[in-house]
Amino acid sequence: MFFLLFFASCVSAMNTHDAWEGIQNNTLRVFVKLDIPYASDQEPADATMNENLMNAGSNRAGVILMSYIRIHLTDFGRIESCRQKIEGVQKNGKMLYHDCTDASCTALIDFDITEFLDAAGRREATQ
Repeated sequence: MFFLLFFASCVSAMNTHDAWEGIQNNTLRVFVKLDIPYASDQEPADATMNENLMNAGSNRAGVILMSYIRIHLTDFGRIESCRQKIEGVQKNGKMLYHDCTDASCTALIDFDITEFLDAAGRREATQ
């Protein structure tokens, strides 16, 4: 419960209905938070911070998809097929929301996982 309240407060400017993380339909949504070094004398450049947030989101998406494979798949062919799709998924992220404070930046990033779910044979089950 505490995590949900914390998570909702971090994305308070966004509609809380949209503030979720996980897989829904053909979308994987991830939440990332990056700390800004306290000793920094300058504001982080928006382009650099956006790139850093996207990289963190891409890494998180990869971890979540590997966990999905470990939990849901047993067929070696499907496992290999899904692993091959992860890099493509990681490249298609779209940032929905981001916000920076003095101490950190947070973001919600969506990834299209249609091909990954097709390879897993699970797309029908998540719709």
